[in-house]
Amino acid sequence: MENIYNRQDYQSYINFIYGRKQPEPEEEKFYKADMHVHCEYSYDSKMSIESIINHLKNSKIKYIGLADHVNFAYEAPPYIVEKLKRRNAEIDRIQETTGITILKGIEVGEPHLYLKEMAFLDKITDTDFTIGSIHEIKTKPLRALVKDKNLTKKYFKEILNMIKNAPIDIVGHLDYLKRYIELDETSDELYEILSEIIRLKLTLEINTSGIRRCSSTFPDPKIIDEYIKIGGRNVTYGSDAHNVTELGENIENLSKDNKKLTLTQGIFVNHNFKRI
Repeated sequence: MENIYNRQDYQSYINFIYGRKQPEPEEEKFYKADMHVHCEYSYDSKMSIESIINHLKNSKIKYIGLADHVNFAYEAPPYIVEKLKRRNAEIDRIQETTGITILKGIEVGEPHLYLKEMAFLDKITDTDFTIGSIHEIKTKPLRALVKDKNLTKKYFKEILNMIKNAPIDIVGHLDYLKRYIELDETSDELYEILSEIIRLKLTLEINTSGIRRCSSTFPDPKIIDEYIKIGGRNVTYGSDAHNVTELGENIENLSKDNKKLTLTQGIFVNHNFKRI
């Protein structure tokens, strides 16, 4: 006689009849995303999109966020638009042949200083997310300002201005300045920044490139703890990869550990945060 019973359903029925506790479900398969990757459409990367996909096709990473640099201080908006349109067309072509979801993003340096340019870009280009980052202060690279005794305050002030005024989704490598000088990770300015991120419903990036550059993530775990303490939940993880060996670097272990800390890992699709 053909067995018409599903073994798992039958066992559940027996457990119910005899009052047995149901076994815990298997842990949900954990898919990871790397939401900060630079390809050859960034001035400082030579990775092709195809090489990124080929490198990751046997990995656990299922979402890649291409966050190519947008530098309005050095590139004219029409050039940026043309570059992003070429990149997006290539993404659409490659997306048809891969199981990895490729998300169209940009990383904009000092976006609060270029609001008209940002509005122009938004109207013409198709993007899923925007990372806002501070790499310069008044067009001077951070590394050139290390002798300024007030640099930390100036840096945090720029970040706060960016958060309050720029149309961004993700706050990139929050304490990036520690790459050049020692930072006070418990300052009042940082508390205000974290509070504004939460109030404005922005997302904090956990950037793993800090581990290879400064021995801890951007931002530092102390800042992440404070973010959680005051109610922050949403995060994206990004390797800030510029070559294939850096793709997905340190994301798996960090994201699993941080999941236990009530953080919510997500991606952005059409500028909307989606939990994964």
